[in-house]
Amino acid sequence: MKIVHITPYFKEYLAGQEKFVYNLCRELASIGFDVWVLTSGLCTKGVMFETIDNIKVLRHQRVFTIMRTPITPSIIRSILSNSDAQIMHAHNFYHSQTWFVYMLKTLANLKPKLVLHEHGILSLGYSLYDIAVRTYEYTVLKKILESFDAIIFLSKHSLETLERRTKFKYEDKSIHIIPNAINIDYFLNKARNVDETLAYKVLCKKFRHNTNIDRKLKLLFVGPVIKRKGIDLLLKTVDILVNKLGYRNLLLIIVGSGDQITNAIRFTYSHGLKDYVYIVGSVTEEQLISLYKFCDAVILPSRAEGVPTTIIEALSLGKPVIASPIPSILEYFRSYIEIIHIDNPYSMALKLRKFMEYPYKIKEIREKALKAPTYVRRKFNIKYVARTIARIYENIT
Repeated sequence: MKIVHITPYFKEYLAGQEKFVYNLCRELASIGFDVWVLTSGLCTKGVMFETIDNIKVLRHQRVFTIMRTPITPSIIRSILSNSDAQIMHAHNFYHSQTWFVYMLKTLANLKPKLVLHEHGILSLGYSLYDIAVRTYEYTVLKKILESFDAIIFLSKHSLETLERRTKFKYEDKSIHIIPNAINIDYFLNKARNVDETLAYKVLCKKFRHNTNIDRKLKLLFVGPVIKRKGIDLLLKTVDILVNKLGYRNLLLIIVGSGDQITNAIRFTYSHGLKDYVYIVGSVTEEQLISLYKFCDAVILPSRAEGVPTTIIEALSLGKPVIASPIPSILEYFRSYIEIIHIDNPYSMALKLRKFMEYPYKIKEIREKALKAPTYVRRKFNIKYVARTIARIYENIT
């Protein structure tokens, strides 16, 4: 069976969604599917073909990008030329490629069965932006949902939220709730061969003269450095802790890149936080695992999320996680993580202050996290998720 996945980005760009799509495609290829990926790329013109782990990848030139959404008109021709596939699986409700699939289904009567995969429901708290998103959902997205044969949601909350916003009725649709997943066996095998001493090498350029680094509360942020991830709130929180409340036994490590990276660097230096914030940027897989092991807790103060890969990876290692109360996060991880409300940076600072004043507080969330690995291995394993999705393909063809 030929399966064509259509996704905004793909390996080598590896944020949470891209990791999931790559791992899913690799697993589907390993069990015998003919897997193709249509995506954007850094090619200067036309289309670039490559094969990655038995996955056939067509990368298309990005003409421009709007709100992190690559616009790739040349992908239309690739969608049409791959219409011999049995399944076309589009990822993300809000990206242009999904809209292209819908238009070609409507205008060119695409023959493959269509699967639409949610990767987070947008809600950022910016009035104009959210108005635009709600308008898109109620008009365009509603029609897109009607045209697809199967729809995969990350959580019950995602399904209920979109049903409320679009007024779309799903009774006659093939609807499935499947969380994100990682290649858990590969990740844990990799982790066994990496220790936290590698993290010191990652950090040594910045802190080679700092002998007190082990005495600090070390918080790790992993993900795109963008507003949706709450990076601005996190930096303001550190500023309050250090410059207003006088707590200096703190180190925030930021791993990732994004459109807010320059603002984050500027804020760090203009507020005198260079000894308390280290923006690492992109890292290798081994370096990331070592930083997970090195830190005291992973922190994710997001404004909106799907099912974050960062939380899955951290909990698989038994690492404490502090996260905002996003409904999908609560749905899957409530029993294993510490919740931090992101109403304002000052209240976040007061919450984090407790972990510095009372070390037993970190011990408490560590004990919760240590109960998580078995659950994570069972619930978020790409092998199980891929087979579940394979059954969806078989049921609709």
